Amino acid sequence: MLAPDNEELYPYHEDTVTESDWHLSAIHYLLAALRGHFARRADGWVFSNMFVYDQCGNTKRKVSPDVFVVFGSTRASRRVYRTWCDGGPPAAVFEVTSLTTRKADQTTKRARYGEMGVQEYFLFDPLGEYLPGQLRVYRREGGELVPVIVQGRYRSELLGVDLVVEREILRVIDLETGQPYLTSEEERMGRDEERRRADEERKRADEERKRADALAEEIRLLREQLKQP
Repeated sequence: MLAPDNEELYPYHEDTVTESDWHLSAIHYLLAALRGHFARRADGWVFSNMFVYDQCGNTKRKVSPDVFVVFGSTRASRRVYRTWCDGGPPAAVFEVTSLTTRKADQTTKRARYGEMGVQEYFLFDPLGEYLPGQLRVYRREGGELVPVIVQGRYRSELLGVDLVVEREILRVIDLETGQPYLTSEEERMGRDEERRRADEERKRADEERKRADALAEEIRLLREQLKQP
């Protein structure tokens, strides 16, 4: 019989379907951006689409956040996250919400995250289907998660970032540098632009070298002519 704290006791997957490409892209961006942010810090790490268990031995009590940030956790790969032995409860949770998940996101999940001790809870609606301004934020006050008034932008001192609605993504901006974290497409376009500029620089250098070589040849021929009687 497995011990209550044995990871193998806790189921780590179920058949799930992401709502749409927009929802999947929003989740992937948040995961990559926040991991990029915390890669330079030693006090936290970021996980995604993983069952979180908060009661030792209770394999039925679980919730699967789209993205969550934990302080005090190692960055080791894992199948499930157990609050009592993997680093404590999530500090912040992000749900990329939709018409089909909105009720659970605002009621049962919000209550569960409040019971766990989550400090900030974010709902992002990439298609603007039901959330005014696409973003809803809950912050822990008096032992529960209460709504915070936001208008498309929220400063999280907890995470050290600004969160800004930009169409289908929730942009992450580093508070220290003021720089936004790029999407994979933006990074690819940036690399393409750098390659284009490098190619142009090489072409200009080649043209200048050819002009210099041609000028040197003209000077050589002129000198040869001047030497003739």
